[in-house]
Amino acid sequence: MKYDLEYVLDSALDGVFIVASDHRLVLFNRACEELYDISRQDVVDKACWKLSDFHQSWEAISKKGGKITYGELGAKKERMVLTHKKGKRVWVETIYTPIFDKETGEIAYVMGVIKDITELKR
Repeated sequence: MKYDLEYVLDSALDGVFIVASDHRLVLFNRACEELYDISRQDVVDKACWKLSDFHQSWEAISKKGGKITYGELGAKKERMVLTHKKGKRVWVETIYTPIFDKETGEIAYVMGVIKDITELKR
């Protein structure tokens, strides 16, 4: 059985988003909509500059001929508080993973998986 990728990602309990190398958000799943309290129509194809620091550090490693191991990917995480339009505050943890172009080896996308950790912070 083959699944539609968008359907699978929208079924995930954690938020999943993908940012292209030009900093445009290209994917924002249902769980992201709930965590951020914003619709994907409002953010997809918009600029997302937050990931530039991660992008630069991964590019520096790959240009030196180095490999990015799973442990290094896991280290690219961030905890922060999101404040919704209505004032609700949610603690989240985001893990960022680079997605490389098969032909050039350059970073084509960065995928973020975001999880609500509010209960853990109490």
